[in-house]
Amino acid sequence: MGGFGLAADVIASRDPVLAQRYTAERADQLARLEQFAWNGRWYERGFVDSGNPLAAQNLYLEPQVLPIIADAVSPDRRAALLDLVAHHMDTTIGPMTVVPLAGGTPGSIDAPQIGGVWPVSSAWLTEAYALADPASGWDSLVRNTLFRHAETFPALWYGVWSGPDSYYGPDAERPGEADAHLATALTDYPVFNVHAHASVLRALFSLAGVHATAGGLTIAPLLPSETFAIVWPRLALRSTPTSIAGSVTPMADDTFALRVQLPSGLRAATALRIEVDGQLVAGQRVGDRVVVAVTARAGIPVAWAVTAAP
Repeated sequence: MGGFGLAADVIASRDPVLAQRYTAERADQLARLEQFAWNGRWYERGFVDSGNPLAAQNLYLEPQVLPIIADAVSPDRRAALLDLVAHHMDTTIGPMTVVPLAGGTPGSIDAPQIGGVWPVSSAWLTEAYALADPASGWDSLVRNTLFRHAETFPALWYGVWSGPDSYYGPDAERPGEADAHLATALTDYPVFNVHAHASVLRALFSLAGVHATAGGLTIAPLLPSETFAIVWPRLALRSTPTSIAGSVTPMADDTFALRVQLPSGLRAATALRIEVDGQLVAGQRVGDRVVVAVTARAGIPVAWAVTAAP
């Protein structure tokens, strides 16, 4: 659902009719999600040929968090879903992807857990937490790291520098070990899986508030502190309560719009000092954000900074 809106924005100038179709498709999907998937307390995962919910005796993680990060739920519903997940699915090393319901009765959840802890799904929950509470998002990110897994299960030789697709949860018979599946050889090859690394990086991008738009980048941090520094190969961010700066290294020559959420110490400033590659430039103030046009060359970092004007 989130992709339909971005797709509509990207192609709107070239094919407004197709963009309108994407917008209509998003609206239709949202209506169907509400009508058929919402059972009053959570979202069903899917449906069988008869039209009945798929595996109604289970509560699944992805259907709860994906609507949140797609901006498809109200704040009240978001809070209720995250509370449900936190109390019944989350663990010391990340969330279980499935937990059973007591006899399939909505609202009654058994204590035993099934499924596994899948890093790829954990990253989605980290973002959902952060949208509601940055401190909860950061706590989720830390619990999903290999460091936390190694700290929790020091006797395991894997889950330290690499790991499998998924782990057994802490309450399982073999807690923290590679989840056993008929379809994939996780127990035979419990390392060299990219998810253990890529999911944390993906979650960190979410907490840093970095998102692509049709015309550039938006940076709206969701970290519990306004003082931080993050360096990726092609993107860097540095922030304090009274400044925010960074650099971008594009893949191609381009002029793009950089939309930056101002830290708290700049929101009351009457004037801003905006620099791109050391030169003062003009920017547009839109509420608590500033929009700057940046012209960059392929492979060459372009630095930017926003502070209060003297």
